[in-house]
Amino acid sequence: MTGPRRSRVVGAFLAVVGAVVALVMWPQVASAAGGTPIAGGGSSFAELEIDQWRADTAHAPYNLQIDYSAAGSSFGRTQYLGGQLDYGVSDIPFQDDEAGAVAASPRKNFVYVPVSAGGVAFIYNLKGTDGQKITNLKLTSSDVCRAFTEPNIMWDDPAIVAANPGVPLPHAPILRFVRSDGSGTSYVLSAYCITVAPDIWRNFIAYVQAVAAGSASTQFLGGQPTSSWPIGYGNVQGAYASDGVANSVSSDVTGTNSITYDEAGFATVRGMPNAMVQNAAGVFQPPDPTPVNVALAYATPRADGTFTLNYNAPDPNAYFPSTYSYVIAQTTGFDPGKGATLGAFLNYAVTFGQKKAEALHYARLSDVLVNEALDHIQKIPGAPPRPTDLGSPPPPPQTPTGVGAGLRPPGSSPLGAAAGKGAAGRATATAGATGAAGTAGAGTATGATGAAGSDQVSEGASGIPSVNVKNLPKVSDADRKLTSSSSPISNKSALWMFLLGFAVVGAGSLAGANTMARGNRKVDA
Repeated sequence: MTGPRRSRVVGAFLAVVGAVVALVMWPQVASAAGGTPIAGGGSSFAELEIDQWRADTAHAPYNLQIDYSAAGSSFGRTQYLGGQLDYGVSDIPFQDDEAGAVAASPRKNFVYVPVSAGGVAFIYNLKGTDGQKITNLKLTSSDVCRAFTEPNIMWDDPAIVAANPGVPLPHAPILRFVRSDGSGTSYVLSAYCITVAPDIWRNFIAYVQAVAAGSASTQFLGGQPTSSWPIGYGNVQGAYASDGVANSVSSDVTGTNSITYDEAGFATVRGMPNAMVQNAAGVFQPPDPTPVNVALAYATPRADGTFTLNYNAPDPNAYFPSTYSYVIAQTTGFDPGKGATLGAFLNYAVTFGQKKAEALHYARLSDVLVNEALDHIQKIPGAPPRPTDLGSPPPPPQTPTGVGAGLRPPGSSPLGAAAGKGAAGRATATAGATGAAGTAGAGTATGATGAAGSDQVSEGASGIPSVNVKNLPKVSDADRKLTSSSSPISNKSALWMFLLGFAVVGAGSLAGANTMARGNRKVDA
């Protein structure tokens, strides 16, 4: 074989080898770039945690592309069924009046994955008659409900004064900010008031029927919990999503003498106080992770993996109202590429992601709920293998007290297996039925907005000097095993091998081209 011909053969061989290497490594490179992007939306109650997890998994070794639009639980359920979202998030399951829509939806087969637990807190912006900001407000359960339902209630109402001896409450109307979107938090608050203050709630229904029936949902007028809080009565204003009500209250321009309901962490992020709420045992508790955790110990499981909440167990250590949030994930007919992304994200959220719950003012999930969530994640097409490392040890045991313990179903323990400081779970996990009642698909999605491009975590932080979403402890790369451990080749290695393959292609092509050129010049000569 002559020199020029040999060079051409070598060049062609190198080009072929390089192309094969590049093609073989392409799936790993695609994974390193984030795999298949997914978009979800729904609960803004869970937004702080979801945004944290998105930020955590946007980087190596996960490199996931997760969008999320915190537009309310009703949005999440509706747009999930309509196919506008790859996954929905809701604080409540599909409701009975939504059953027809889910039955007609091609996405009717799904699981609920519990991901988040927190207290429905009452954020307020109030100065006393001494001109100083009030930060130690206490509200009885009745006064919580009166504050959001009575049209002309004042901050120095005799009942509120009685619960706050020595606090210089002003003689000013209570300005209420309520959710203008379909909100699971509104549903939970209305269910709470129906339970703990039924007379106050009946009076509220009668009042709204008389002055603002057009703003009320059928569920509300029928005496049922509602995701759509009535607007158009008394000193009440609507705001959009958790951020909206929190921003409205925390502003000294719009929020003076105001109160709203939200996840407890939204107040912490804005430097605002949350009220302490009296429970059925007569004890005022803050919406902190431990009291939330105790309250959720009294929730009872449904067959589909969600919970019926209890709002009045007479436990002195409990904070009510408290609730869960669930990811709604499709189990049949879902793109496995998207399922791989969603599964990896949820695996992280319910394991290593729980390490950051308390710093964000949420409660950690118990190991029972974590294991149930992981079982449900495995039903998502394309989901990665179930991780064996749960990322965070179960919280220390902490058994609720009071006669409310008798309200639990037979065979369940107060906090699940060694639950304690994390959100309570049942002792034996149930598989959870796929599918549930559906929802009417009203409207179109505005689209999930914003990829997780910036860290919620302060990457250099080694501790938690304050509970602040901008200053949370970093989860080390060594802890992040949920997706990278299943691949024998790291993302970085895949990228380098891919680039090497193309380099070999280029070298082979160049060698062949140079040989051809030399051969042509020799012929021409």
